[in-house]
Amino acid sequence: MQYIIRSKNIRVTEAMDNHVRTTLDKIQKYEIMKNNKLVHVDLEYTKIGENDIKVSIDLAGKNNFLTATSKNKDFYKAVDLVLKKLEEQLKKIKDKIITNHTKRTSFAKVIEEDEYSDVDLDEQE
Repeated sequence: MQYIIRSKNIRVTEAMDNHVRTTLDKIQKYEIMKNNKLVHVDLEYTKIGENDIKVSIDLAGKNNFLTATSKNKDFYKAVDLVLKKLEEQLKKIKDKIITNHTKRTSFAKVIEEDEYSDVDLDEQE
């Protein structure tokens, strides 16, 4: 997986870079993200009001696009909050896929049941 880390008004240290990469490696366990090749991470430091660091992560999956944003004074907490939001989104997508696959019935089963529903077994001789 390739990571593109962009920053605005903040210098990304090696420790920050490693933390982002290790936390994002945790979402590789989801099947949806196995084919994902690119992750965009945006870091922005704002001095307006309170000193906050805004972390935004964009993931492009096979059939979906996930984005999560978090603001916090501590960079590491902001990254962890974004990871939590992404995991919730991935779990929701995974649950949708599972429920949609289990609801479907085979067309052959429907026809087979329909053919035998009209026949009364007692009348056959």
